[in-house]
Amino acid sequence: MGSGSDILIMHGWGCDQKNVQNIAKELSVEFRILLVDFYGFGKSRHPDRALYLKDFADSILDIIDAYKIKKLTLIGHSFGARVSIFLSAHYPEIVDKLILLNPAGIKPRRSIKYYFKIYHFKFKKYFGLSVANFGSLDYINSSSYLRLSFKNIIKEHLNPLLPLIQAPTLVIAGSNDKDIKPHMICKLSKMIKHNKTIILKNCGHFCHLEKPGETISIIKEFMGDSIDNN
Repeated sequence: MGSGSDILIMHGWGCDQKNVQNIAKELSVEFRILLVDFYGFGKSRHPDRALYLKDFADSILDIIDAYKIKKLTLIGHSFGARVSIFLSAHYPEIVDKLILLNPAGIKPRRSIKYYFKIYHFKFKKYFGLSVANFGSLDYINSSSYLRLSFKNIIKEHLNPLLPLIQAPTLVIAGSNDKDIKPHMICKLSKMIKHNKTIILKNCGHFCHLEKPGETISIIKEFMGDSIDNN
């Protein structure tokens, strides 16, 4: 396998590798594809402790080392994009290209409504009232240690890591994504040096499933192109 001929694809929170298999199938004609299940998802067990983003990234490094891969392309959706950003910033020598789909990890703008919900949550918790329905769906649908890991991860904003990314980067996001707002994608795009950013109209948080043909076509074109690094 030559440099950059391996692609590792990472799924989002609450999903598993099946969620990105359509991308893997299309790219497997020309590239060797590696798919993973993050801790706590699919067939991968979550350790009996709360994890941080670095723990998930380290598990990916273990896979890369096990396959003796020198350089590869990373594709990450949502949480998978968080891990991809972490790896690309800390280990630029192993990342040939970076593809971020609906990337999470960028610090959002917070509204008064958001802070009201936080204080409401703290108030109810202080007085021993039920807080079972508070939090995002990802948090509510997580359990035990996985829920603690989720709380650790969402506290870690990746803005400082973005300028450290050296690999040519493709960002694909949806105009109607309720989780990753357009202003967050705009901020990310401005902070990554060599990137191409595409917003798909009338598309939400799963661009590779909502508009698979268009998304995969953009990815294939990017894989065949090079970005001017000047």
